[in-house]
Amino acid sequence: MEMRQITKIIIAHELLEDGINKSHIANHLDVSRRTIILWSQAIDRHGSLKAFLDYYNQAKKGDQQKRETDPILKRRIWALRKKHYHCCGQMIQYFLQKEYGMQVSVTTINKVISEKYQLHSKWQKNQKRGPIPAAQASREV
Repeated sequence: MEMRQITKIIIAHELLEDGINKSHIANHLDVSRRTIILWSQAIDRHGSLKAFLDYYNQAKKGDQQKRETDPILKRRIWALRKKHYHCCGQMIQYFLQKEYGMQVSVTTINKVISEKYQLHSKWQKNQKRGPIPAAQASREV
């Protein structure tokens, strides 16, 4: 039978109060030792087990929003690419830092560029390439 996380937190807190080793608690509850340490630190930080559980339940509510790139940033990236004659992501990163003071990763820049432009060729292997010239005599290509 699988235990819920809240049950594991409560049991871990009770066992920690009894003075049981964190490694033994982690093995018993089938979580990592570091998780037990983090839970005990969070309980100490919140002052009581009830306060931590309220915070924990509140943090787990709802779906997480997907990360989206700011539309203004997208327009700036596209404008910089057009202005500087189709430069690469590293150059756009440099110009964003220099002109706007923005720190953006090259991966994000490449994702934004790929929305509007084709970055890689669509070359496919094993395609027929037309007739190959045949040699008529030796050492002739």
